[in-house]
Amino acid sequence: MQGYAGRTSGRAFARQVGRCAAEIDARYGRDAHSYFATAYAADDLAAVLRALKLGKVDLYGDSYGTFFVQEYIARHPSTLHSVILDSAYPRRDLDPWYASSGAAARGALETVSPGSVARLGAMLSQLREAARLKSFAGAPEAFAPFTAAEWLTISGFSQPYDICLDWPRSKRPPAVPTVKVDVPVLIVGGDLDSLTPLSDAPEFGPKLGDDVSIVTLKNTVHVTSEGDTYLVEGMRCARWVIRSFLRGALNSSCAGSIPALHLPDYPLTLGAAVPATLVSGPDPGETARRAATVAAQAFADATMRSIYTGGARFGAGLRGGRFVARGEKLTLERVRFVSDQVVSGTGTFEAGTGAVDATLTVAGATVHVTWTQATPQATARIGDSVLTLPAP
Repeated sequence: MQGYAGRTSGRAFARQVGRCAAEIDARYGRDAHSYFATAYAADDLAAVLRALKLGKVDLYGDSYGTFFVQEYIARHPSTLHSVILDSAYPRRDLDPWYASSGAAARGALETVSPGSVARLGAMLSQLREAARLKSFAGAPEAFAPFTAAEWLTISGFSQPYDICLDWPRSKRPPAVPTVKVDVPVLIVGGDLDSLTPLSDAPEFGPKLGDDVSIVTLKNTVHVTSEGDTYLVEGMRCARWVIRSFLRGALNSSCAGSIPALHLPDYPLTLGAAVPATLVSGPDPGETARRAATVAAQAFADATMRSIYTGGARFGAGLRGGRFVARGEKLTLERVRFVSDQVVSGTGTFEAGTGAVDATLTVAGATVHVTWTQATPQATARIGDSVLTLPAP
């Protein structure tokens, strides 16, 4: 499965999944595929805990782990001291269309970039026209601005709509209904998470117990607590909330004050960039102040491209040029963040703190720029001039 190079949804991929089950049975015996079931894994964990004589435990699960923990709750409630569900979705009565994900995705897009859903819809219309696809008057509310057919092409590793159609019938332990546990339960998640929308928690959370707390981590995404994203301030808050819960004194005061996402405005040309604001020293001129903005945004864009391409050593600039990544250091080589100027220079992005420190040249100006995720403004220096601009 991990070596499959095609689209990870649709009939071709479903057949590949079916062949995977057949291979498991061929290797390990008839019906061996049946043992890839959460119920078995939950019973295994209970057996391990008994063998280790750990007594009652605080059980944490994130993403699929929240499904696993809910299965464990139903099968082994007496072994629990408390439960933490991080980025959760329900074990029972799950909407097979995952409609809440569509609503959460639209909400997240509008939060980080107002008007983006309408722009996405316009782009989709252009793509359909260019591909000569059948015109579509409107999308179902759950999936808009995508059509249902378009939405269902999402990777099965994110939303498993059709990938298990060829998985054979499995032999599983008897199903166990959801039970309420008499222990504290914490459900925590990001307001921008479209994979396991926190909006589902008020519906299924109270079914788990009578002492359920739901904490919204503002400006964060899926399982921010694990540090898999660059949202370090959100990670710190998530861990603080979880640890305070485990100490028996839940403190979620940081959850509403996590810094907002920093976003470039992607100007097309240098002249369209918003000039940085002079704080002190001589005015370097409007062109240089626009250059400060472009320099900061170009470096931020390269940083995110490096992160979301799996830490690739080389990457392309937004409109040309390239960057080279070596650990926390990035070198920009004639990157065209705007169409009419190039940005070159070096800087660092500290993954543990979200701090940026870069010296870059653009439009004849040498700009030293710094910011962190905790500060909404960046500081730029051009010679003796100190400037400020929104941190991208």
